[in-house]
Amino acid sequence: MGICYNTNDLNLREGIIWMRRKVFAWVAGSNFRRLLFRRLFQLADLVCTLHLIELRLLNGLPMTLSEMRFFGGPRNFKRNVLKKIKTKEI
Repeated sequence: MGICYNTNDLNLREGIIWMRRKVFAWVAGSNFRRLLFRRLFQLADLVCTLHLIELRLLNGLPMTLSEMRFFGGPRNFKRNVLKKIKTKEI
């Protein structure tokens, strides 16, 4: 296979397609996909939990004792945690 930097060269395209198939076959056959989905679900769970805490604070409900210990109170939660999550939202 001759590789040239011309976008019209079919050999280059075939080579790229072949490499993609090999990489995706490796990813599909490994634990990588399972680990990726697990991490994504953990991240989604964390973001949902933080939003639930925010809703409880907006409705005037106090933080639980474990939330107070972990986040250091409502003010620290809003300033340090919630502000960072809000900046990364789409």
